[in-house]
Amino acid sequence: MPVTDFGVQEIYDDSFILYLIENVGDDDSVLNGTFSFETGGGPFSIYEGTANYSIPLNESHTIIVRFNSDVAGVFNDIANFSGGGGEAIALSGEATVLTECSKVFENGDNKTSEDPFDNRIVEEFHTPELKVTPLSGAFGIQEIYDEAEIVYLIENIGELGSVLDGTLTFDTGAEFTISSGSPNYSLGTGDTHSITVRFTSPVIGIFNDNANFSGGVDEVGCVPVPLLPIVIPLSGETVVNTINKTLEDGDNKINEDPEDNTIPE
Repeated sequence: MPVTDFGVQEIYDDSFILYLIENVGDDDSVLNGTFSFETGGGPFSIYEGTANYSIPLNESHTIIVRFNSDVAGVFNDIANFSGGGGEAIALSGEATVLTECSKVFENGDNKTSEDPFDNRIVEEFHTPELKVTPLSGAFGIQEIYDEAEIVYLIENIGELGSVLDGTLTFDTGAEFTISSGSPNYSLGTGDTHSITVRFTSPVIGIFNDNANFSGGVDEVGCVPVPLLPIVIPLSGETVVNTINKTLEDGDNKINEDPEDNTIPE
């Protein structure tokens, strides 16, 4: 089977192949036939000319087939020409991701190309970049019920015009919680957002968690692809107070402060 290779092109681009159908039969013959795709065409379609033809002797009919895809991949089909014994031609083409970002407009407005079938305009992509400071999550050692806090500054240090959308999450969120600031953020270029994380526990122990800051984005073929979040390991330890003991009834206090129910032990 003969093969037509449309080659390699970027998504949304076009390639064209012109097929000339001729009647080279006997005198006074008429070639009646139809052009069709084996699998319905997909990225292969008729760009110009009719699928049906009736061709007198020594005359011809032209069909132009276009290859165009809005997704990356390797594509294959078969073009079938009926009439006069028929003919089948294998079609192949490959579409790759865009090296220059474009946007398709259905109404064809604001086009940069004069081709009536090219409804694209070039659109510059603005890539956000996530920065979090500090990268430490060591809360140290403290007594039970005490609190320690770290303020995290989230920044979009990406390209001008970019927007960074993300969220802070914890793997478990038990001893480590947000004490101020929204866990969700949407930052323009150069914008910042602060989130305060608090560590506290009513029991003694060594505790660990992860703070996950999302929002980093890369782009593959003009399609935003989320990056893995920035993960900051969190750690903290709580111990008992070896000097003071809290009394529930407040008796035997040595401190006249009515709010202080401790005695030395």
